[in-house]
Amino acid sequence: MRTKTLQNHRILPSELLKTFPEAKNYILVKYPIRLKKIDGKIRQTLNFAQKIYRIILQHFEVENIKDFESLREFVSLIVGERMAELQLEKNNLKNLLFATRAKQNKKFFTNKVTEDQIQLARERPITQIYQFNKLTRMGERQKALCPFHQEKSPSFVIYADGSFYCFGCSIHGKNAIDFLEQLNPNLDFVKIVKLLSN
Repeated sequence: MRTKTLQNHRILPSELLKTFPEAKNYILVKYPIRLKKIDGKIRQTLNFAQKIYRIILQHFEVENIKDFESLREFVSLIVGERMAELQLEKNNLKNLLFATRAKQNKKFFTNKVTEDQIQLARERPITQIYQFNKLTRMGERQKALCPFHQEKSPSFVIYADGSFYCFGCSIHGKNAIDFLEQLNPNLDFVKIVKLLSN
């Protein structure tokens, strides 16, 4: 419930820390541990999706590409919502942790990019920065041809929280920053944040 409230009112981490400055030490100690646990849950969810694929492929004949697409969408429906929840929780934790560390080292961050710029960059929808082919909406999610590998049927899924996952090549990320870092490895973090936040 707290995550939804923060997301709806768009409270930036810097504003939250001003309201609750006493939370700084707790965030610095506990949040890295919580992030590791969430990463473990994300890995478990991905492993679960792969197991479902293997079980279905072992017990049922996938005769054509339409059957394979249906299978892909079925697995996406099973794990997609859970993945989106985990990625959203991870993003919120990382934003608060980053904002807390930034306050400890203001000189470094003023020479680079601000925490608010990074937050804005993370919130930028990737559909605004890349022209996807065969982009279609499936409820709160969107599906398109993957920009990272050649394919005829869309397997790249964009979730409501801005995270993405390709069921064809397994490339994934949490937000627009991750997307651009993988799409163009020559761009550094600061350039990407400035590009997205502007």
